[in-house]
Amino acid sequence: MKTENKQHQLKMQQYQLLHEWMSGLSNLEYDVIDKSTIYDYVGYLISQNPTEWWTNYETHLANTFKLSNGSYWANNGKHQEFADKVEKLIPIRDSVIKHLPYSLEPKQSFKPLLECFRVYSNIYYDLYNNGGTNKYDRREVPNELYGDYSWEYYWRDDTDEEVVDTIDKYLKLPESKSLKYNYQEEVEAYYDGGRSAANRYYIERVGDLLLEKLQEAYKSENAHLLERFVGVE
Repeated sequence: MKTENKQHQLKMQQYQLLHEWMSGLSNLEYDVIDKSTIYDYVGYLISQNPTEWWTNYETHLANTFKLSNGSYWANNGKHQEFADKVEKLIPIRDSVIKHLPYSLEPKQSFKPLLECFRVYSNIYYDLYNNGGTNKYDRREVPNELYGDYSWEYYWRDDTDEEVVDTIDKYLKLPESKSLKYNYQEEVEAYYDGGRSAANRYYIERVGDLLLEKLQEAYKSENAHLLERFVGVE
């Protein structure tokens, strides 16, 4: 592993989680040191390349993800209480606002973020209830190269796709962790009779990040007015 100059680039909570996980790994060369020094040895390994070790840890979490570990579908998500609260602010029908701004800024109003959460909630529900097939569909198209047919996948609602793109852009997510990529991968796998723990893990994490942004906006604006939020623009 490459050595980095900084002791670590992780938040304290991340460091503690990583340290606990690495201390339980069986492939580390503990036989060359006394068992009593494992804690210090793991700390040293993390300091050599915290980013790489955290990536390994996150990959482990993704590959072993289960709904019971913390998901909004199982009602035990990271920000479940706040998610339940803001869901009550979403209109029963139609959108929160008709058009999202071209780009969302950190100090933007609560409503654009609430509209993003509304779409996220809708496609999330359909993912677990119907495999996402009501939101992301497929059709057979002629394959001229082989003289047969192949599958073409598409979003049933262009507006949903645009909002998903906006969420990924606002949260500055790389493709591998984006909502759009992981949602499409998960639904396409469902069509073929499979599921991916990693795809579902990153979809859950998008929900966490979006709710954290909503919390920031909620606190920065007049929360008592937002409690009475009703109607559609």
